[in-house]
Amino acid sequence: MFKRILVGTVIEEGQRLIDELRRHRFSIREAGWRYVPESSEWRLTIVAPSVDRRGYLAAYDRVQKGLERVGAEELSITDISVISPEGWDYDNYRSAVGYQGRGGALGKVPQVVYEDAYIYRL
Repeated sequence: MFKRILVGTVIEEGQRLIDELRRHRFSIREAGWRYVPESSEWRLTIVAPSVDRRGYLAAYDRVQKGLERVGAEELSITDISVISPEGWDYDNYRSAVGYQGRGGALGKVPQVVYEDAYIYRL
């Protein structure tokens, strides 16, 4: 299977979405694209503390509204993962993009390998 290419228009729409969410006081700790080889997909991962306070459904609802406000044409909610900064998936994300995990937590969670990543500067 061939690797899909992350194109500039999707990267730009991701940046516009992040900017829009922040304008509407949606706290984002980190955000970036990661390529997941198992599904041959690029996923925009948004690390949001509000997931722990209000839940995933509320976070995805705010992201969907942000997509509508920016008029995203190439980027959809199915391209996006919103994760908690306190979960195991955050440790995997940080490990995949070259950051160290929290304490020794990485040894206790399943490891996921990402072939490539594009991290937004926040």
